[in-house]
Amino acid sequence: MNTPSSERQINPWSIWIPIIIMVCGVVILYNYLMIQSMRKDKDRPPFITQLKDDLELTERSGKAVKLSDLRGKVILAAHFYSTCPSGCSMIIDEMKGLYDQFAAKYPQLQFISFAIDPGDTPERMKEAAEGYGVTGENWWFVNGDQARIRTYLNLKMKFYKLEEKPEAQRTSPVDKYNHDMRVALVDADGHLRGMYEVLNPDPEFRKIAQTKLRKDLEYVLNEKPEAP
Repeated sequence: MNTPSSERQINPWSIWIPIIIMVCGVVILYNYLMIQSMRKDKDRPPFITQLKDDLELTERSGKAVKLSDLRGKVILAAHFYSTCPSGCSMIIDEMKGLYDQFAAKYPQLQFISFAIDPGDTPERMKEAAEGYGVTGENWWFVNGDQARIRTYLNLKMKFYKLEEKPEAQRTSPVDKYNHDMRVALVDADGHLRGMYEVLNPDPEFRKIAQTKLRKDLEYVLNEKPEAP
């Protein structure tokens, strides 16, 4: 007597094969997305720290400003003093190259030159900025309470500690400070993303630092900020 077709035993492979194919497909898709994500993020600059404290300053225009006024801006910052006999002008020249390359395309980009000399009045900073050809409001030259500025730059922004040169080591009366020659990159959410030795004495390392700064800056400028 023949068994009716409805009572025939179901082959278990007819159930498991589609499930196995589906699981394999999910695994392959997951691995693909992970690889794509790793490729996308491999060039992402690290998150070093986040700047949460504010700092009150006086801009070269004489206007009182705060770092919190720049919330949502991508910041490039460096040390500066108007009578610096050597390094400051080279740092600003390097930053000016970045300014000319990126500022027009990215209005969220802000430059800051932090004065480390208490004698840098707004008038002196304005004269120095104009001498470098810097006139836009998206580049601040700022000074203020030097104790607070130096502490903030050292502890929060991770610049090397400023040192006043002994008179015996000065090449001239205005050669007053041993100061950090690096440039700091801060993203729109206040994360410090890199410190760049753009004036490294070794030409090869200097070129590497300058190239990396441009690459990281472009990445951060196109990065989506965190939701408020």
